[in-house]
Amino acid sequence: NGQNGNMFDVTALTSITITGIDQHLNIGFTHTVNINYKTGTFVGFEANPGAWTLLGSASGILSAGNGVPTPIPIPLNLTIGANQTIALYVTCTNDPGSATVAYTNGTAQGSPYASDACIQIREGIGKQWDPNFLGNNFPAGGPPGSRIWNGKIYYTSGCTSPRVPCVATVTFADTIAVTASQTS
Repeated sequence: NGQNGNMFDVTALTSITITGIDQHLNIGFTHTVNINYKTGTFVGFEANPGAWTLLGSASGILSAGNGVPTPIPIPLNLTIGANQTIALYVTCTNDPGSATVAYTNGTAQGSPYASDACIQIREGIGKQWDPNFLGNNFPAGGPPGSRIWNGKIYYTSGCTSPRVPCVATVTFADTIAVTASQTS
């Protein structure tokens, strides 16, 4: 499934810094991607642009293919303290109303979908692009349905020893597979 964007919550189980994102993008478009965030959940702030901070925008992005996460060339340095939740809104702004960001139908907004020892990704919503955040939400009317973000979040933990960036991956194929890894 898909829409212009996806809003979802991320909870840091330990202190982390998000350094990048890969997003599943539908083919057939040259994408312009915005990454927005806010402290706390997205719930109640879906149509409130003043609550969100733009982390960056990148244009001219070509999809790596259906079912393949596409690197989004927006360097991030977003630190989240242990047990804190932030909301992310990853959206394509170039073709309002089209299904440019791929996601999966879920079961319940806010339900944990993927996690490892450091990070938890929760089910969210699809969001039609509008610069004032007034685009439609999918599913309409909120819970119980949801949309599961499909992509990768690159992050480092708050450890003092040097680490290779961690990756939390959410994918959907014939069956749902979730992988997360961290190396030191």
